[in-house]
Amino acid sequence: MYHKDPQTFEKVIEEILRTYPSKERNDKNKEVPCNPFEKYRQENGPIRKYSKKGNGPEIKCLKYYDNKLGNYIDITPDGSDNQVVLQSLKPWRTDVYFNHQTKKYELMGLKYSDLSFEKGSGKYSISNEKYNSIKRIEGVDEQSEFKFTLYKNDLILIKDSENNEQKLFRFNSRNDTAKHYVELKPYDKAKFDGQQELITILGNVAKGGQCLKGLNKSNLSIYKVKTDVLGKKHIIKKEGDEPKLKF
Repeated sequence: MYHKDPQTFEKVIEEILRTYPSKERNDKNKEVPCNPFEKYRQENGPIRKYSKKGNGPEIKCLKYYDNKLGNYIDITPDGSDNQVVLQSLKPWRTDVYFNHQTKKYELMGLKYSDLSFEKGSGKYSISNEKYNSIKRIEGVDEQSEFKFTLYKNDLILIKDSENNEQKLFRFNSRNDTAKHYVELKPYDKAKFDGQQELITILGNVAKGGQCLKGLNKSNLSIYKVKTDVLGKKHIIKKEGDEPKLKF
């Protein structure tokens, strides 16, 4: 749509994504994924192409040139002849594993489009089969131990055991440039300075200030850090035996 109808993309689609949330809290006060397009439809009716009078034709699907339609969330209304899907191209969460044979961490990314909506329970989930398939594709060994899950803006502590160095970062996302790569942000400011020095094992930040680093390294440890209501930071080495697959 960006190429075929830039006005609709800018004034309708992007406006919906800016205005309506992709997460909400359920009756147990837990944050769960939600569909911003469905939120818009509930309040305003069908999503329509841009027109000055607001009466453009209804939009029933969004097409992407990035790749073939693979994993997606089917949001087709009952009785509709046309399939309506939501395909997220952005990573949503990252699961961190540790391989005891190689002594290295392995990371896998999940997208919103990997989730399925259960009509009976009203919850989202990912099946064991799909999860394990993604796990294999992302290069996580079957015997690797689950450590914890990371979401955007979680704090992580990275330690370089060989040089006895450590640094606190704000996790941004799993990066698809290569396996086990992530984008990191500084803990104490909005962005890194170009070529800013980190710890020895991670080297420096890129000239433009972007920090993409591979964490599948020897002598490197990763810990999740949580802050309590009093502002105290707690190091999390392990967060349960299995990753959460229902939400």
